[in-house]
Amino acid sequence: MKYKKILAVLFFGLIFLRLWLFLTADYRIIAQSYSDSRLEINTAINMLNGEWAGEYSHLALCKNLAYPLFLAFSFLTGLSYPVCLFLLVVLAAFIFVKSIKPVIKNSNLEKIIFLLIIYSPVGFGRQMVYPYRNALVPWAILIVIATVVAIYLRRKEEIKKLTPWAITGAFFAGFFWNLREDSIWFLPFLILGFIITVGHFCLESKKKDFKKIFKLSAVAIIPILGILIWNSAISILNYQKYGIYTTEDRTKTYAAKVLGQLVKIDDGADLNNDYWVSDEALKLASEASPALNSLDLSAFNKWPKYGDYSIWALRDCMRDSGFYKDAKSTNEMYEKIYHELEDAFSSGR
Repeated sequence: MKYKKILAVLFFGLIFLRLWLFLTADYRIIAQSYSDSRLEINTAINMLNGEWAGEYSHLALCKNLAYPLFLAFSFLTGLSYPVCLFLLVVLAAFIFVKSIKPVIKNSNLEKIIFLLIIYSPVGFGRQMVYPYRNALVPWAILIVIATVVAIYLRRKEEIKKLTPWAITGAFFAGFFWNLREDSIWFLPFLILGFIITVGHFCLESKKKDFKKIFKLSAVAIIPILGILIWNSAISILNYQKYGIYTTEDRTKTYAAKVLGQLVKIDDGADLNNDYWVSDEALKLASEASPALNSLDLSAFNKWPKYGDYSIWALRDCMRDSGFYKDAKSTNEMYEKIYHELEDAFSSGR
């Protein structure tokens, strides 16, 4: 009994030590990060002021909104940012350990796995002390993985026991999807999780219980539906505020399509370089698109040529040319450029 008490004290002591490490970390905001952490903090402030993501501008819809919602939640609950981060990490570890309970039946081993997760090196990286969305990504992913695994391991149990796992998976799948603009890489895991869960249950069932198969399918697909629910809700709010139905306009809407076309242009440059839109590509695009040529394109000379800086250069060009006053006219201009470039691609120009 004394041995168990010592282990319990050690276990909870290590949890409180992790909380202390969160509270004493050196959190820093880069004030010049107008399109990164500073933008998301300002967006959270706008949400708290009842202004949704703020007034429309070239930055209003350039990032997904889950992280500002997390910051707003932190303020509304009266919990500090480090405490909210700590609670998310603990929640992710707890849900994961509970999800694998059917195969890990030793309580001491469960505690060890829990501690290994909350002390994982990913929780001590730079992204954890730089108030930005990347700090939430590993834990949101872990929760989604845990819920999909939990449904699979409990596929033979009563449906009502699977529902809480499915709802949790739906919430965090949608939350994770709206943390970054590149979350689509996680969709294959969710789809395969659904297929394997239902498929394995069908193979195991000697007598096909189609009613149970249907109910299991309905529950197993809920995490995927969570993405649709989140995206629809945010798109509706954006439409009410800005008049455009989208979660963001950096990888969606015609703004993303135009950038995609600019990147595709064969400018004869070395494909091993990291230039997304070179001067030659911009010149060729301007010759093919009168609408693009009508813009003030000088911003492309102010941003570096490599990497995703071209995204911000294009947005600045639109802003400097009088757009980003309202979402509808801005998207219509991007659409015009898109169709002109599409015609040029189709005709081989």
